Parts: sequence; C-alpha cells; structure tokens
Amino acid sequence: MTNPAFSGATRETRNVHCVDNTYTWNEAFTVFLDVLNNKCDGDGTTLCTRAKDCKNIGSGKCGLDGHRDWSIPNIKELQSIVGKVSANPLPPAKNPARSR
Repeated sequence: MTNPAFSGATRETRNVHCVDNTYTWNEAFTVFLDVLNNKCDGDGTTLCTRAKDCKNIGSGKCGLDGHRDWSIPNIKELQSIVGKVSANPLPPAKNPARSR
C-alpha cells in the first residue's frame, strides 16, 4: 500500500532533501535511510562509511549532519512517541496547553 505522503518521486529526480519528493513506506526504509546514513552530507550521491570518504564533498561529513544512525520508528515506537490522539480534543478554554 502506498502512503500519499511517500509517493510520487522518480528515481531520476529523487533527492531526500527535496520537499517535493515523496516515497513509498518501503522506500523510506531502503532509499531514504540509505541516503541519510551512507552518503556524504550535502551531496546525497557519494557513498561513504567515514568522514574521510567525504573530504571536499558537500559538508565533508558522512551521513546526514555527520551521523550514520538515522532510523524510522516502527508502529509501536511511533505510538509511544506520539501517544493516542483523541477524536474530540478539549476546546481551548478547557485545555491548559491551548489556553496560554
């Protein structure tokens, strides 16, 4: 199943930093994470395993912002992060977070 938020980009035009590109959920785990973790930051095409591989390429860092441990939460992890969403949230006057 394709999630509308992750569909439409072609492999020829795909760049994970482009807001117009979208991915299937499976591609988020393969294509998207591969670029975040295994490509030179600021370049998105040059493979790397360490910062030395990215000397004079993009920002000179291997992985997005120099980190190679990016991940996407599974459904259980996501639910623990965002919690349960109420279909009928409290109106602003009764919701302390919204009445500030």
